[in-house]
Order: sequence, then C-alpha cells, then structure tokens
Amino acid sequence: MKNPLRILLAIIGISSSAMAADVALREGDCWSYATRPGEESSYVVIRKIEQDPRLGEMVHISIYGLKIPNSASPGGFLDHASHLPLKGSVLRASLHG
Repeated sequence: MKNPLRILLAIIGISSSAMAADVALREGDCWSYATRPGEESSYVVIRKIEQDPRLGEMVHISIYGLKIPNSASPGGFLDHASHLPLKGSVLRASLHG
C-alpha cells in the first residue's frame, strides 16, 4: 500500500501553476489547487500562517475532497487531511485563484 502522507505531499509539492509568488494568503481563505484526476472538487483551507526563524513562512492547511486509498479509513479512502504544515512558497506554487 502507498503511504497516504507521501501522496498528500506529492499533491501539494509537485504541482505547479502560473500563480504569482507574492499572492497574499490569509487565515480562513479557501483555495482550489492543482489536483490529481478525480479530485477536482478538493480544496485547501488556510488554518494558520506563521514565521519560523529557520524555515521562513509556514502555512498550516487542511485539505478536503481527497480520495486517497487507505484501508484504515471508513469506506477505504481518506477524504481529508486535517493538518499539513507547508512552506508558503510550496503552497503558492499549487494554488489557483
């Protein structure tokens, strides 16, 4: 079985768009992002934005509308990720307006 966390990180980290790097993010914002086939209605919610002295801007997100195989989940699929901390630049590269 594939690691669900690795799949989630690939969804956010590998995707890219023409989104400008200086897009303003605000806590509570909802965004669409570059998704995998079958998850086009999934979306990201910005939960918290903070500055880490070593890592820089960190954005804590939740993702809803996922369909990741997971035998431990009801129905056999993980449909959301409650908390994923990401570098702001990584998140911005995947967001759509």
